[in-house]
Amino acid sequence: MEAALQEVPDLDLAFAVELSEAVICLAVSTHHVAVGTVDDNVIVLDRESGQVLHTLAGHAGGTNSLAFCKGGLLFTAGEDGKATLWNVAAGGAMFSAFDVEGTGADRTTDGHTVSHVAVSRNGRQVACAAGRTVHLFDLQADNLEAARQVYPDVASTVEDLKFTHNGLLIAACYGGITYWSPDVEVPGLELPYSGAVLAADMAKGMKWFVAGCYDSTVHIWHLPAGTRVIDGGLQVEELSCAGYESKVTLCHFDKQGQYLASSGGRRCTVWDFNAGGPAGSVPTCTLGHEKMITCQAWQPDASGSLVTGSEDGRALVYDVRQLTAGKPNLCIPKLMAEAHGDAVTQVGWGTGGCIYTGHMSGHVRLWKPPATTTHDSEAQVAASAQSEPGEPSPDAATSNGASSQPKPASRKKKKKPGKNSYAHR
Repeated sequence: MEAALQEVPDLDLAFAVELSEAVICLAVSTHHVAVGTVDDNVIVLDRESGQVLHTLAGHAGGTNSLAFCKGGLLFTAGEDGKATLWNVAAGGAMFSAFDVEGTGADRTTDGHTVSHVAVSRNGRQVACAAGRTVHLFDLQADNLEAARQVYPDVASTVEDLKFTHNGLLIAACYGGITYWSPDVEVPGLELPYSGAVLAADMAKGMKWFVAGCYDSTVHIWHLPAGTRVIDGGLQVEELSCAGYESKVTLCHFDKQGQYLASSGGRRCTVWDFNAGGPAGSVPTCTLGHEKMITCQAWQPDASGSLVTGSEDGRALVYDVRQLTAGKPNLCIPKLMAEAHGDAVTQVGWGTGGCIYTGHMSGHVRLWKPPATTTHDSEAQVAASAQSEPGEPSPDAATSNGASSQPKPASRKKKKKPGKNSYAHR
C-alpha cells in the first residue's frame, strides 16, 4: 500500500494555523472557517489566508459542535449547557444565547453537554441535542426563544443529528433512529434497532434510511413507494451490510443520494443506491489509511468526490467512480494531504477542490489541488489489493424480508432496546 500511495499526488499546503488545543469541530462558509476546540474560545479564520479574524467567547469547558447558517450567522454548542448564535458577518458579536436542557444529558463542571448542531439545507433552521432531547430553532423568527421547539425525547442519548436533503430531521441513538418533519406538532416516526446506532442518514425521496451501528454493520430500512402504516406500524424491508473492521461511526449520502459513504475502521465502504438499492450489489472499499477514519465529507459540487480523514494524519480524496472491479471493488486515492502523524479530527470542503483539515495538535490546514493530478489508479489498486485483507463481502447486503417491527457510544450505558415496532413519536 505504501508503494502505491507514493504515486498519489500530494495536495499543496496553502496555510497552517496553530491553535492552543485539539480541534473538535470545524465549519466552512463563503468567507470564513470556524473552529471549536477543547478550549473555551471559538476561532474564526479568513478562509483564504488563515488569518484569525475573531476570537469568540465560545463555551466554558469547550465547544462540541458548530455550523454556519444563513446570513453570516454561526451556531455553536458546548459543555456549558448552552447554544449560542453569533453574527460573524457583523464582527462576531453574540446574537443570542440559549439554555438547552435535555433529559439524560452528561453533566459537566460548567453545566452539561450540548452537541450535534445541524443546519437545514436552506440555512434557516438549526437544531442541537442535549442528552435525549432535540431542540429546533427557526432563524427567520423575530423572537428566536419564543419560536424554539422541543421534540419528544428519543429512546436514548442522541449520537447523531442531521437534516436530510428533503428537510426532515433525523436522530440516531441506542435503539434505532427517529425522524421528524420540522413541525414538532407532526408526530415523528421511529425505526427501531436492537443495538447502538452511532450515525444515520436518509436518501432523497424517503425510500432509504441508513444507520451506522456499534455492532460493525450498516442497517438499512427500505420504505417502498406507497408504504403505509398498518396496525400502528410500517411494513418495510430491512437490510444488513456487514464486513466492517469495527463499529460504523460515519454515514453520509452524497448530494444526489446515489452513494452512501460508511466508515468503520481504516476503510470507508461506499454503497451505490442508484439501481434499486444495495441488496446483492458489490460495495467499493477505499484504500490508503493505516488507522481509524475519524471524519468524511462528500464534495458538494462534484459527483463522486469524497474526502476521509484519519488518526494516521492523512486526508485522502477519492473519486468513487474510478475503481478496480472486484469483490469488493477497490478505490485508490486520487489526492493526498499528509500531516505526518498529526491525527485528523475534522475535514471540510472549500471551493475548487480545496480541503480544510483540523488536527489533534490544534492545527488547521488548508490544502489545494496541485496543477496536475493524473496517475495510474488501476495499476496502484491492483498492486495494493494483493495485501489488503478484510474487505466487506460482495454480497454483504442481505435482506431480512418484510417486517413490522450512532460518535462512539462507549461512555454511555447500554439501555434495553425499544419494542420491535415502528411507533409514531
